[in-house]
Amino acid sequence: MEKAIDYFTQSWWRTARVHSPAEAQASADRFCVEVADERRRGELTVAELADREPLLELPAAPFPAELRVVRTVAANALVSLWGNRYSAPPGLVGADRIMFETDIPHPTCLFPHSVERVRAAIADLDPSVQRRILQDNAADLYKIHV
Repeated sequence: MEKAIDYFTQSWWRTARVHSPAEAQASADRFCVEVADERRRGELTVAELADREPLLELPAAPFPAELRVVRTVAANALVSLWGNRYSAPPGLVGADRIMFETDIPHPTCLFPHSVERVRAAIADLDPSVQRRILQDNAADLYKIHV
């Protein structure tokens, strides 16, 4: 799954020109059908292979298994476990791992209205968390005294 996420981010997300979550979803759906599903895997496409792969029925009850392992989320939001890297869900990535950046004048930046967009995105966060995301994490990373 992680390889599929890597393919998707490298092939679609880096070049997506979207301005809202709805536009992003529509664009991603189009990409999956028109590009990702059409990739060749031998004689067949990814979509054709998926259609031929039967899914098993869901079990009547969930399998009772629980694993607890303490790991550190890396700066790239991945967690390593037994040789694999997994994306960390946003709830597991603390405020000390998030930084705001803007890359004006590139097409993927928030310009214009960057300040308004950032304020809206973090408005519900505690002021100390806002400061960490907007300033302190970058200062710590780059060893800048603020």
